[in-house]
Amino acid sequence: MKRIAVFAAMLLSVALLVTGCDSSVQSGEYVMANSDGPITPYLIIKNDGSFRFDYFLTGGKYIGGKYDVNGETLTLTASGGEQKYVFEINGDILIFKKYRSSDINGIVDIPDSAEFVFDENEN
Repeated sequence: MKRIAVFAAMLLSVALLVTGCDSSVQSGEYVMANSDGPITPYLIIKNDGSFRFDYFLTGGKYIGGKYDVNGETLTLTASGGEQKYVFEINGDILIFKKYRSSDINGIVDIPDSAEFVFDENEN
């Protein structure tokens, strides 16, 4: 009986550790730092689980869809499900994971590990 209680306590501790490691992403606008292209890419995370990712030169074209947070990873899935974009969550900074993401076919190149910083002025 004592072994069962010890095992149950250990299992509960592991479960709390695992769920305690999940990050959340703050809703609002994130702007790519150090952008030297003709536009500055940005990402809007909405409270309803949707996003808008804009990295095109023409203002009316952007990618939208739903997002998911799993641990320290933010995954954007475009409407239609064909394109995915992956970011590491680091506080108020989202770090783009180019090699785990769909190709970026915009005017602006977004390099691996590009940082998108939460924009206090837009939120």
